[in-house]
Amino acid sequence: RSRKMATAEWSISETLLENWNGKGKEDILDLLKRTWKSVATTIVSKSSSLKPLQGLAGLVHDLLLAGIKGVVEVEEVAALLKRAKVNEKIFEIPSVTADGLALLDIQVQCEGVKSDIENFKHLVEALSDVTPEGLLKERLDPDTLVSVGLVSDSKSFSSRSIKMKTRLFYKQQKFNLLREEMEGYSKLISELSSLGKSYEAPSIMSDNIKSLIGQFSLDPNRVLDVMLEAFECHLEEKDFYVSLLKMYPYERETFLSMLAFKFKYYQTNLNGYAAKTPPSLYQMTALLIEEGFVQLQEMFTMLAPSMEVINSEFGEITKEAQATARKINRVTLTATTEEGKDKETSDNKFIIQSKDALSVNQKLGLCHALIQSCNWSASLQLIDNLPPGYALMCEDIRVTVTQHLHAMIAPLYKECTPKAARSRPVPSVAGLLTCRSHKDLPPVCFELLYRLGCQLSKDAVLMAKVLRIARELVRTYNAAHSSDGMVDQELERAYSGTVTLLDETLLPSLALLSCNCSMGEEVWLVLKTLPYDIRFRLYGCWKNKNYDSHPELVVVKANILSRAKYIMKRITKDNVKQCGRQLGKLSHSSPGVVFDYILSQIQNFDNLIVPCVDSLKYLSPLGYDVLSYCIIEALASPTKERLKYDDTTVSQWLQGLATFCGTVYKKYPLELTGLLQFVANQLKIGKSFDLLILKEVIQKMSGIEISEDLTPSQLEAMAGFDLLKAEGAYFSQIRNIKRSSQRLKETLVESDLGLPLAILIGQQRDSILYAEGEKHVKLLGMLYDYCMETLIQFGWFLEAHLSVAEYASNFDLQQLQQNYHLPTEIAFFLIRPKLTNNIKARYSERQAACSEKKSSKDGFCAAVDDVLRPISDTVKALQPAKVWDDMSVHLFVTFWSLNLNELYVPVGRYDEELAKLKQTIHEIEGNPDLSSSKKKKEIERCNVTIQRLKEECSSQEAAHKLMVARFEREKDSWFSSIQKNKNITQFLQLCIFPRSLFTAQDAVFCARFVQMLHKIRTPNFSTLLFFDRIFADISYTTAMCTENEARRYGRFLGLLLEVISRWHYDSEIYDKECNDTPGFIHNVRGGASEAGKNSLDFENFRHICFKWHFKITKSLVTCLESKDYQQCRNALIIMTKLLPQYPKVYHLSQALEKRVSQLQEEEKEKRPDLHVLALGYAGLLRNHKSNLIQETDFHIKEERVKHAEQQKHDSSSIRGINEPSGGSDHGDDDKQSLKVETSRHQRRSPVPKSHDDSRLKPSKELRSSSKERRERDKEGVAKLISSREEGRSGSKDRPGGGRQSGAGDTRGKSRDAVVGGRSSKTETKSSKLDQKSVKEDSKTAISKDGALKGVKPHDSSGGGHKGSDTEEKKSREGTPSVGSGKRRHPGSSDQEGSGSEAKKRKPDEEREKVKDEKSVKIDRKRDHDDKDGSYDSKRKKDSSANTPASSKVPDGKKEDEASASGRGGGGRTVRRPLREDDKVKVSKRISNQKT
Repeated sequence: RSRKMATAEWSISETLLENWNGKGKEDILDLLKRTWKSVATTIVSKSSSLKPLQGLAGLVHDLLLAGIKGVVEVEEVAALLKRAKVNEKIFEIPSVTADGLALLDIQVQCEGVKSDIENFKHLVEALSDVTPEGLLKERLDPDTLVSVGLVSDSKSFSSRSIKMKTRLFYKQQKFNLLREEMEGYSKLISELSSLGKSYEAPSIMSDNIKSLIGQFSLDPNRVLDVMLEAFECHLEEKDFYVSLLKMYPYERETFLSMLAFKFKYYQTNLNGYAAKTPPSLYQMTALLIEEGFVQLQEMFTMLAPSMEVINSEFGEITKEAQATARKINRVTLTATTEEGKDKETSDNKFIIQSKDALSVNQKLGLCHALIQSCNWSASLQLIDNLPPGYALMCEDIRVTVTQHLHAMIAPLYKECTPKAARSRPVPSVAGLLTCRSHKDLPPVCFELLYRLGCQLSKDAVLMAKVLRIARELVRTYNAAHSSDGMVDQELERAYSGTVTLLDETLLPSLALLSCNCSMGEEVWLVLKTLPYDIRFRLYGCWKNKNYDSHPELVVVKANILSRAKYIMKRITKDNVKQCGRQLGKLSHSSPGVVFDYILSQIQNFDNLIVPCVDSLKYLSPLGYDVLSYCIIEALASPTKERLKYDDTTVSQWLQGLATFCGTVYKKYPLELTGLLQFVANQLKIGKSFDLLILKEVIQKMSGIEISEDLTPSQLEAMAGFDLLKAEGAYFSQIRNIKRSSQRLKETLVESDLGLPLAILIGQQRDSILYAEGEKHVKLLGMLYDYCMETLIQFGWFLEAHLSVAEYASNFDLQQLQQNYHLPTEIAFFLIRPKLTNNIKARYSERQAACSEKKSSKDGFCAAVDDVLRPISDTVKALQPAKVWDDMSVHLFVTFWSLNLNELYVPVGRYDEELAKLKQTIHEIEGNPDLSSSKKKKEIERCNVTIQRLKEECSSQEAAHKLMVARFEREKDSWFSSIQKNKNITQFLQLCIFPRSLFTAQDAVFCARFVQMLHKIRTPNFSTLLFFDRIFADISYTTAMCTENEARRYGRFLGLLLEVISRWHYDSEIYDKECNDTPGFIHNVRGGASEAGKNSLDFENFRHICFKWHFKITKSLVTCLESKDYQQCRNALIIMTKLLPQYPKVYHLSQALEKRVSQLQEEEKEKRPDLHVLALGYAGLLRNHKSNLIQETDFHIKEERVKHAEQQKHDSSSIRGINEPSGGSDHGDDDKQSLKVETSRHQRRSPVPKSHDDSRLKPSKELRSSSKERRERDKEGVAKLISSREEGRSGSKDRPGGGRQSGAGDTRGKSRDAVVGGRSSKTETKSSKLDQKSVKEDSKTAISKDGALKGVKPHDSSGGGHKGSDTEEKKSREGTPSVGSGKRRHPGSSDQEGSGSEAKKRKPDEEREKVKDEKSVKIDRKRDHDDKDGSYDSKRKKDSSANTPASSKVPDGKKEDEASASGRGGGGRTVRRPLREDDKVKVSKRISNQKT
């Protein structure tokens, strides 16, 4: 084969052709690429060597010949050449292929092989996409063109080609035969071509040109055109030609028209086709614009294409990008693989990469020339005239700009980076300004980078250089700003330019760098030196604005979002690692888009929180920072409602986002300052919902959990020091919070947000009712509780993590109360740790400075006085002066400055925790699964904790002893007024009520403080009056509480009732702790100052306890009947908290149960939350019934019939404290009630001096009970049931309390008579209360006997009470029962003893009483037994048990003999069985009752 055009180096071997289907094809393509690189190098270097081009032609010739000879398929040859042209951008392939086809045409025609001729035709047809038709017509033989179908007739084609050549090469277009001479133009061209040889100055050339114009009568405009043509051909001599043109006389309009004519020529040629504008024309025009010959705006309008065409083209590109984005995010269930691949759009689609782009688009070509000539003002102006980003979409322009930027910043980059980080030297550009410091950065450098935009991503090296320079610049600025605060103007300008550069160029460019974590780290190194507010602004623009600024970014955002959706649909707790890595890769370039979608999913599906948080561990630092911004943006979204549709509960999205915030901020190092500042800003404008975020963050990061459901054991642990709290006061063990809590503390200190947040939260609590507008009371209460919980949590965190100096510098009482108007409880809550630390420090100083051995108690009291004296002075000025007339300011400060652990030492809880740790050690030692090293480690940890707990308990006990000594010294000055009522009023108003509602620990503190006041015998403090004021009417305090405050108030009341119950239960404890104490001294009316003062006896105290229980019941029933949501809810909450100590009396429990059941039914459909609360309490109350007792067991109700006249006289002037239906419960009346009760009790029941068995003897009514019982049996069971129920509701018509003999209490019959025999005034008050509170018999009201109307009064012998049999059994066995076994009347002897010995000592009458009492019990139980048909069996069992063997008769005679005899042997009662008519009456009565 002939290879005349190819050398041995550029030839295709037979081996390659034989291995075509293997590696041969790729090797040939690689050979073409290498040959083309040699050709390109020759062109760039302007070498005259033609060998590379000849080699390329030879390779193509060999390839074509192989196709013609059949060695390779024709289609394969055509496909390879097409691939070389399109993909490998070998632009000479069409021309070389046309030449090769021309030579092979001749060769094939000469050889005349038919198969070769057919293959040649097929080859020409297959190469139609490679070689243009015009080239084939130009170079192939006409006959061949006819054979392949390119030309229809060879003769006509030959004729047309001859005519065209004649017109192009021989026809003169324009000439002036009259004046112009062609010789003159020839000499002019000769003169201009001899530049640099004969003439050295432009002036000489100008003179010669002028001479030629005159000599040959040349047209000056045509001479100017020739000069411009010469200038275009010799651009390297620009200085000469510019000077020459300046000397040549011309008109500006003519010069501009001539340039426009040149550009117009290339827009449309004679054949109607657009020609390529040569680069030399662009460069000459750029030089002329730079020298001022023409203006850019004048040339801009004359260049093609027009702005309408450019805008239309850019609009089409943008629309195509948006369509692609929509297609990517479109969900197509039936998409094929090819359609799925179409979604992956290359970024190169939106770049102008055509080889002829600059030659066709003259505006872009001129812009490129202006940039090459470093004419920055004109080039930037032209770029701005085009659509945004349009000019830099041209690859040639972008490459030129980046090359110039490399050269600009090369010296500065060399100074800013270490030697190892420097890249290869950059070639310099003539006429380009460079910079060696940040102050020397030219404005054009920033301007070019701004215009470059996201296209900077195409040059990653330049982007890295710019980022490193920017990092050094920001560091220099921060150092200068922090040193003296003065920054020079140049550095300030460079700093501002850097921030703008990040916004407009660097961050958008990062979005186009897929999975480039190194570049993301470079960006973060710059961003982290900026303040968080500037960073967040940049993230906002990046996420919300920049992605819409460029078509490439639109498509990238769509791809990222599509991928994020794909991952989030498949993320679970099992594939967290895989999904996390994928999310991490996506977030390297576009974190905002990824996190925005993740947060939207978390707000809708809270079960994604845990897997999403775990998957975020692969994020970069930049990703974490952007995530913190996205969280704040999601929280601040104005389009989302923070409340659900009912406007009473927080929306699900906010709750989910809050939980996510707490978890992610604890686990990862996110920016906290922005979130805290956001919450502060929300509080400033009066919005409370975002406190939920702060609460979750503090809880998760510090482990401090606020819960109102603490158990008594946990509350007791809260009274200990820090270690006991950590071991036993929290629901879950606190782990892995050291770093997160330290990070939160550092953020608060650095940003100085600790004090502002505390003040804002405290102010927001009291402004919620007004700032939130007209909201539902449930919502307001919830927000109030949120605010309180967050404040407490935040305060505890500051106390636990701030140092003593940091805490002391932030909080001051006078500032908090006078300047910021915080209430007392909040102000003291915030400064209490400061006071405690100051007292400890002052005490240590005194102990260290004291040379003599002085008592530690004296030193402690002196230290307390030194610290609290300024506080007392401040507090004294904040309250009216008359307040301190009744209560000392020292008591006020002492009360508010103490903590629970200073008032009480929970030794029991310390012992429990020590026992648990010892048990843990025992379990570890016996665990075979643990290794020896791990056992040793765990045992050592437990031993260390045990030792620390012991030391902590000892230190707390020592501190408590000092505190008790302080109380003993100060107690005499706490209550200055002898008017105890006023003392109690001020103490309750200023101390107890505010603090008992603050936290659960403060509720315990208040109860403990009251016990302490009683225990140390505080002068002028009446414990009895205090309790009376607390329990007199709790309806008002119940109604004003929020939900959490109701829990705390209920806990406070429960603790007080626990103390009272303890005293009520045992007279010995009462005598030991209450007798002869100032708190239980009362004045007897008419007594002298000292002689009239007596201590309240035990039995009278039990009367008062019943009054308090009755008052509580009355208040709670009032709240439950109010129909008000808040009152009903709070009453149920308080009742739940009181349940261990209240109710104690059976009929009071029935009143509550009935009203709760009614509320439960009423609210079942209206207010489900109230229904649930009522249902829960009803269940608890049913379980509590076994602990209830009768009123007669709770307190002794004395016989008052004998003293009716005396009581009638007394009732006209006084009111007894145990009279449940009395009048007012406040003011001096309470004090009078305390004075009167003992006198009344002494008058009606004088204390016996010796043992008196008269109280044990059965009364007449008791002795006649058997006879009445027999008569009742004869009248029928139905009449009995009716009379008993009517008798219980209308007892005032019967003498002695209206009870029928035998149906009442066998032990306390005379006590009921006392209640029933009250004065007419008392009856009038009771009837008024009945009329006011009872509309129907089913409603509860106060009856004359102290019970609740509508509730069956039960006593110790009543049927249906589980405690009755227990009480009787205990009485037979000699065991004291609850409420009755241990009570002793003052002055009486002990009546307890063993059961057998006591029965032996009893007279016969007492034995009869016991037997009759048992019969009465059996009779009262009959009402319950007959309902299930077990009466006969029980009656037979009881009869047989009570009848001796000698009295038993055959079955046929049982009924008659039992009815004939009143008693069996030994005085036992034997009753007849029910007859058939009695059973019918019973069943009818039962059915009527059920109906």
